Amino acid sequence: MRSPVHPFFVSVLSGTIFLLLSLSASAQHYEQRFKAGAFLGFNAGQIDGDDHQGYRKLGLLAGLRGATVLGDRFELDTELSFSQRGSKSSKGSGGSLFSGGAPDRGAFDLSLSYVEAAFLLNYLTYETYDDYYAIHLHGGLSYGRLIGSEVQETTTFKPEVVPMNVLKPWFTKNDINLILGASVYVTENLGLTLRHSVELTPLFDPERHPDVASTRLMQYFLSVSVVYMVF
Repeated sequence: MRSPVHPFFVSVLSGTIFLLLSLSASAQHYEQRFKAGAFLGFNAGQIDGDDHQGYRKLGLLAGLRGATVLGDRFELDTELSFSQRGSKSSKGSGGSLFSGGAPDRGAFDLSLSYVEAAFLLNYLTYETYDDYYAIHLHGGLSYGRLIGSEVQETTTFKPEVVPMNVLKPWFTKNDINLILGASVYVTENLGLTLRHSVELTPLFDPERHPDVASTRLMQYFLSVSVVYMVF
C-alpha cells in the first residue's frame, strides 16, 4: 500500500527552504560564511539479505543543502532530502528471497521512501585557475525516516520462504547511514556528486523479531546528483 507524504516532511521542508534562503540572502553580510543550494538526482539501491545482487533499484533523490564555512578548505554541510531506495530482482533471476538458497524463480520490487537529514564534513581541494576548489571530498552520517513502502511480488513461495509483504510491517522506521562521496564542480556553483551509503541499522532485524524466520536485511545504495550552490 502506498503511503502519502508525511506531514512532518512537508513542515520540515518548508522550514528548511525558508532557512536556506535566509542564509543565502545574509551570506554577503557575513563574509560568505554560509552557502545554500539544491540538488537533484537518483539512487541505485540493493539490499544485503534478499539473495539478489546488483544496484538495480532506481529512485528519486532531491533536496536542499546548507554549508557552513569552517576554514579555507573545510565546510560543514547539512542536507534535507527526499530519498527513494529499495531492491529489485533481475529478470528471470533465480534464488530464493529469504530461504537461504532454496530455488525460487519469482520476481520482486521493493520501493522505500525516506525523508533524510545528512550531516557531512567537506574537504575542498584542487584549486582551479578561476580561484575555486573543484573537488569536494566528504563523509558523515544521515538519519532517515521511512515514510512510505511498496512491495510488488510475483512468485510461488515455498513454506520456508518469508514474503516481503509479510516482513513489511516490521521494517525499521528510523535508520542511520554512513556516507562517503565526492563532488566535482565544473563551475564555482555547479557540480556533480557521487556517493556510496551503507545502512548501519538493519531494515529488518531478526534478533528483534525471533518469531519470524528471515535473514537480516541491510541497505546499500549509490547516489548521483547535480548540485547548484548559491554563494
